[in-house]
Amino acid sequence: MATVTFTVRYLDDLKPQPKRYEVFDALVPGLAIRVTPAGHKSFTLYYRHHGRMRRVGLGRYPDVLLADARTAATQQRGRIFNGADPAEEKKAERATTATRWGRSTICTRRIGRRRRAGRRRDGSWSARCSRSGGISAWST
Repeated sequence: MATVTFTVRYLDDLKPQPKRYEVFDALVPGLAIRVTPAGHKSFTLYYRHHGRMRRVGLGRYPDVLLADARTAATQQRGRIFNGADPAEEKKAERATTATRWGRSTICTRRIGRRRRAGRRRDGSWSARCSRSGGISAWST
């Protein structure tokens, strides 16, 4: 967990290693870039909320520019200072999206994808969907 002043050249020169690693920015506290073994780079912001270490993603580099990532991190830090928890907000947003789709839609899409791919029926998934009231097993 090195701390370096980020520059575009420095970020471009980061190479993948056998394990995922992070490098922190010296200018914005908590801002880091994660580099995966596949070479993907993404900005993350680390912070504490009620004593727990939390992490929120800010976007993938180079889709999100360095200046934009610093601005977003600074804005999020301001919200965190006022009591917000961005990671929890994202988690709640994902949960409402899944609820909005409904289990029926999710099960139907999953089973339809398996059929189109020519795979055999997945008994565990069909049983899970029918138990949860999503759809009757292999209807349609």
